[in-house]
Amino acid sequence: MLTGILQSSGGHVRVAGLRILESRAQLGIAGATLYPQLQQVDGSVLALDHRQSGGPDQSLVQAGLGFTIGWEMDFWGRFRRGVEAADANYLASLAQYDDLQVLIAAQTASLYVSNRTLEARLKIAHENAVIQKRSLEITQRLFKSGNESELDVQQAKTQYLSTLASIPALEESLRKAQNALA
Repeated sequence: MLTGILQSSGGHVRVAGLRILESRAQLGIAGATLYPQLQQVDGSVLALDHRQSGGPDQSLVQAGLGFTIGWEMDFWGRFRRGVEAADANYLASLAQYDDLQVLIAAQTASLYVSNRTLEARLKIAHENAVIQKRSLEITQRLFKSGNESELDVQQAKTQYLSTLASIPALEESLRKAQNALA
């Protein structure tokens, strides 16, 4: 489970980052509702030139400028509540991102400790195998000289072979922990 979470954490971090951007955009949109919603500037110019042959020239220029603005009053606080909700969503997305970073750091630390523990156990198993092999050789010599029973030889052999059999499982676990950490 731990390795599955770590393997997919890159996607989770990306999604958390996108949620922050989305929340920030929604906060900007919600804040914009506090300002005028419709702004329009228009203008017009009318120019007339009239020339008569032999008479006076007439010219008329008329200009107009208009500005329209609409603003819905926030009597009941609907827009302010929208801004507060968007702000809360933004802060929540930041907190989720921080939580994800803490989770990834904790999982990485856990895998590192597991890796180091397996390395130590493997080293101890190799050292025990050397000692138990030497003990088996001594027990076999004592048995051949008549000072030990065959049961002691079989017990020493079983213990030695059991330790040797545990080494591949430890090596496999160590490889898995190293891969998960990578």
